[in-house]
Amino acid sequence: MAAVVELRAMRHAVFGWVIAAALGATSVARAESAREAAEAALAAADEALAPHEVAEAKRALERARGAREAGDAKAGEHLEAVARTWAETARDVKAAKAAEDALADAQQRTADARDKARRARALLE
Repeated sequence: MAAVVELRAMRHAVFGWVIAAALGATSVARAESAREAAEAALAAADEALAPHEVAEAKRALERARGAREAGDAKAGEHLEAVARTWAETARDVKAAKAAEDALADAQQRTADARDKARRARALLE
């Protein structure tokens, strides 16, 4: 009977370790993905267009690294999420600038076409 109780206790302990390891791995994977996402968005950003946002993203990543080294994984996750937000904002500023440039180019081509049509109409009259 004691052997059965001991076997059950051992099985519960192993099961607990498996669950803890799985949850820990999920937390680490989530943290790595948040950090990787922040770094990828930061790589796509242009520091010349959004210097404040890029600086804040880098600062948050550095603070996240420090928090993780100090053993505060939860704060590290939150800071990596902050870094990701700043990096995505910087990336979006770059995309907005590209859209503005495309709009300005389209407006210029429209104005040129309108002027060309007016000149052609004047020649016909």
